[in-house]
Amino acid sequence: MLAISIGCDNKPIITQLEVGREKLLGAGLAIEAAENLEKAEIEEANTLEPRVLLLLAYSHALSTGDAQSQGLAERYKQERQKRLASLTDDEIKKILDLISQRYRIQKDAMQVLIDKGAQAVPLVISSLGKNQFANAQSDLIEILYRIGPKGLTLMTDALGDPNTPISVKMTLVQVIGRMNDPSAIPALESKRKSGDAGLTMEINLALYQLGK
Repeated sequence: MLAISIGCDNKPIITQLEVGREKLLGAGLAIEAAENLEKAEIEEANTLEPRVLLLLAYSHALSTGDAQSQGLAERYKQERQKRLASLTDDEIKKILDLISQRYRIQKDAMQVLIDKGAQAVPLVISSLGKNQFANAQSDLIEILYRIGPKGLTLMTDALGDPNTPISVKMTLVQVIGRMNDPSAIPALESKRKSGDAGLTMEINLALYQLGK
């Protein structure tokens, strides 16, 4: 009996967070995952991962229509909005990490950052060009584009920041040109004398797209 007892004590305990994470990221079972993650959010109240994964579970269940078919749509919408409103920078970074790993919830993770808007822009910009996010560059660019004019000032500020790599500045100029917002013209014109021929060319192309 003692041996059996010791054997049981050594058996690893599987947490609600681990089960919920696997159901969501591994299988895309959003509603089932949400049940575990709601418990994990209580059990691990000081940990950001349950909150982030639960936000994504609600989002995925809504986007797939599963929440609607199970009569959970209204509650999930309310819970998603509540968590979206209180989303912190650390939680945004966690979502960016998940985006870089390209799970089946990719589009829902992107949509969370798009819906968050301007607060996500600096963190998305800081992820551009980094090896960690090499597989998700097009997704990061799409997030910035779809945030649109709400993030324009932050994007043009990054163009003037000497710590922003030239390659990232060129990408931002391409996004700004694609956004087709004439209010960007003065900021772009002020950056034309950047000293980098490639960046100047991108700025000129963007200005042409904006009718200047």
